[in-house]
Amino acid sequence: MGIYQYTDPTTGRRHNFEHAGDAPTNEDYAFISDFLRQDREAYAGKYQSVFGREFEAPDDGTAIGRGLARGTQQVKQAFGETLGTAGESSGLGFLEDYGTGLE
Repeated sequence: MGIYQYTDPTTGRRHNFEHAGDAPTNEDYAFISDFLRQDREAYAGKYQSVFGREFEAPDDGTAIGRGLARGTQQVKQAFGETLGTAGESSGLGFLEDYGTGLE
């Protein structure tokens, strides 16, 4: 028996689903999908009763935008790592600290 953990990006809630075997089966995924649909409907109803307006799922943008954001972060980390290594090699502590901060 295993546990499949899923954080719903729509509601931000984390769910644990038990399944038999090493990995969830198609039936398990169907159950999870139905459960998440019902949970999102309940969440939207509660949201509307509290805030007086309909719940709108967060927009995660386009694939190009998500890829660009990921790429930008990776470049920033690589640059920080390079600065940190250069600062460490040259004995410039401030450069090493700045590079570590960027990482």
